[in-house]
Amino acid sequence: MFPRPDFFPGTELNFAQNLLYPLHPDSQHPIKDDDIAIIAATETSRSEVSWEELRKRVGECYNALQHQGVKPLDRVAGFVGNHTNAIVAMLATTALGAIWTAVSPDTGVGAVLD
Repeated sequence: MFPRPDFFPGTELNFAQNLLYPLHPDSQHPIKDDDIAIIAATETSRSEVSWEELRKRVGECYNALQHQGVKPLDRVAGFVGNHTNAIVAMLATTALGAIWTAVSPDTGVGAVLD
């Protein structure tokens, strides 16, 4: 469509809020704080994070980023593996309105430097 229409002008969406406080499709069984939000597994271990713990960790990371002066539209980069801490950092960053990007150490030095 050209020119592109302006849908919902002035509207903003908080991506982190929608992920941290999801609406359960079955209103008879709403999501509870102690329900499992993340199951993380490696070759040698498995861990679970509840919604309450995830929200707490995101809040702590949010506060730390804010204390460091991160503001909306700032860029935050993580050199992180694919694990729960990466999710926490991404959610905290987006909750602040900043832009998250990540590079995994698994990609190797050459890819990271590119």
